[in-house]
Formats: sequence, structure tokens, C-alpha cells
Amino acid sequence: HLSTLLSSDELHGRRHAALTIGNLAMEPHGRRILLQVFSLVQDLTTLLRDTDTDCTRSAALAIGNLIVEDDARMRFLQVPMSVRSLSESLRSADRFLVRYAAGALRNVAIDEKGRKAVLAQQEAVAALKGLLSSPDATTARFAESALKNLSITPFTSTMGPHDPKLNGRVQVPYRSDKPSILGIELPFSDGDGLGVPQFRTTGGVYQPVRQPSGRDASISL
Repeated sequence: HLSTLLSSDELHGRRHAALTIGNLAMEPHGRRILLQVFSLVQDLTTLLRDTDTDCTRSAALAIGNLIVEDDARMRFLQVPMSVRSLSESLRSADRFLVRYAAGALRNVAIDEKGRKAVLAQQEAVAALKGLLSSPDATTARFAESALKNLSITPFTSTMGPHDPKLNGRVQVPYRSDKPSILGIELPFSDGDGLGVPQFRTTGGVYQPVRQPSGRDASISL
């Protein structure tokens, strides 16, 4: 039903469906249930081009949380123009859409295929560099993390001169003592808008690190 509402003619249906999906995608169990609907990622990607800013904002938020999962990220990258749609959202006048798009691109770039897809979008890299000086601290942090994730792939002409300071592991989000989504406090989540799983390198392969509680190290909205 949620997937159907994403393409509804009723505006509030689209808005609330995307936001609900983003909430459910905060934890592994919710993501696994959502990903049983194979078309969900594509439907959310289509919603990125909606004329309503609330819809596009919630779609970027939901995508950013879902693509923490390898399967969801693979589906997202298979949708034509998916990364380009996120990249174009970086130019939005809505600061929350820009924030969530930057965070989602950071999450796309947690593996090699995702990094190459983002690097192929020259406007995305340029926009992320510009957002380093964003007055919104969270957006600037997301942009910095995205660029650091992209630097794990050998630099191309798209990225410009190699900057050793950008080397390092896949970035994890800052954790807030008061997590919230759009100002509403939530338990067991990051307070900075989007989450990306913690990673450690084992034999050249990135593996998620679990907290003692079994929860993802950084699930958030």
C-alpha cells in the first residue's frame, strides 16, 4: 500500500507514504520488510522528481536510509538517472532537501560501484564541494563525508587534484544526544538527518560494525 501511495494523485498520500517509509527504514528489520517490495526503491527515485518539495525531501530521506542495505543500493543504482536526480536535488532552494540529498549521496558512495556512479556526475562533485561552506552545519558535514567517501576511489579528473586529507575509511555520522526527525525526538537514531553504517576494513572488504545491542551503528532519519 505504501508503494502504491508513492504514485498516488493525492498529494498528502505521496508525502506521508515517503515519510513513513523513511521512518520504517531506520532499522534493519524495517528495511528488510520494505525491500520485499521490489519496486519501492524505483518508486522513491521517481518521487525525487515530484513538483512538491515535501515529497522530494521525504523521498531523498527514505532513499538515504534504505540504501544503507547493499540490495537497496544496487536497485537504486540500476534505476536510470537515479544518481543524477539526487545530484540535481543539491541545487534545490529547500535546505532540507539539499541536506538529505547530500546525505544520500554519501550513502551511495560507501562502495566502489556507488562511488563510480557519483563520480560520473560532474555537477554532483562540484555541488558537494560548494556545500562544504554551507551555513547549515549538517549539510556541510554530509558534503564533507561524501567527498571523503568518494576519495577512496582513485581520483579522476572529475575530482581534481588528489587531497591526502580526504583519504580514510567510509564516513560515519555524528551522533546526537537528542536524535530527532524534523524536530520530533526519536530514540535510537542519529540526530543529523541520515545515517551510514560504520565500516572496518578486513582484507580489503568493507564490513558493517554492529553495536553490542545488535542495532546498526548509525541508523537515522
